[in-house]
Order: sequence, then structure tokens, then C-alpha cells
Amino acid sequence: MEIETTKRFCNICDAEAEMPADTLRGLELAPGLIAAAVRAGGAAPRDGWSPAEVAVHLADTEIVKGWRLRQILVKDEPAIDPYDQEAWAAALWYPERDPGLALDTFAVMRRANLELLRALPESGWERSYVQPEYGRRTLRDLVRHISDHDLAHLRQIRAL
Repeated sequence: MEIETTKRFCNICDAEAEMPADTLRGLELAPGLIAAAVRAGGAAPRDGWSPAEVAVHLADTEIVKGWRLRQILVKDEPAIDPYDQEAWAAALWYPERDPGLALDTFAVMRRANLELLRALPESGWERSYVQPEYGRRTLRDLVRHISDHDLAHLRQIRAL
């Protein structure tokens, strides 16, 4: 099974990007596809993350995205702090972490986040937040960005 994609303008990236045609379905499928790609292996590049490190990154990112989602749903236009993924990778020992646990964490957190997203009324998708690097954006923008992020890492792992 693959994620059907389409080209769309990404308001966070400020560029056209290939994203899932059905965002929620793409978010649902991504953990399984990424787990299969990580388990298929691939060499660690000289510069950049190995498939196992990408799995850890995705688990940590899904926790961050879950927190952001909850902040956006609970607060009026919250300020969302950025984080430095390279600093996280170094400080949180990405090369030494268990990729199986990371994939499980990613899948469980994604299911929990999807439960909230699927329950949203249409107005919930337009709730806004402010992030220093992107400015004012909507929850819909964030969710589309997450789906683009998933596809980018799936491609990265498969390329190895």
C-alpha cells in the first residue's frame, strides 16, 4: 500500500510540495510504511541520519506535534516554540536509541493524534497558532506540513 500524492502549495514551507491527496489517510499510513522501510535497512549515509535515527526523530517529532496540536486546540493562538532537530539528535542519543521502540512510539502517538484530528469540527481546522519561523498559521497548515514531513522521510529512508 502506498500514499497517493498530489502537488499542493505548503503554507509553512512557502513552496509547492508533494503531499498526500487525503491528508488524514496519509498520516494514518505513514507509520506502517516508514516502519517497513526502516526494517528493510539501508546504509547510514556519511552525512545525515541512518534509517534507525530517522525512526527516533519521527517518534520525537510526533510527541512534539501532539503537544502542539493540543496547545492549538486548547489555547487561543498559542505561540509554538521551534526546536533544533540536530541538537535533539545529539542530546537525546539518536544513534544509540532503540529503533523498534521509536517506531512503536511513532505509531501509537500518531494514532492518538489522529483520534483528535478526526473528531475536529471544520472550524477546528482553522484554529491558529504563531511560530517565530513561520508566523501565523492554521492547524490545517500544520497537519499538511506533518504529512509532507512524513513523505520526505519515507523517501529519504527508501533512497538509502
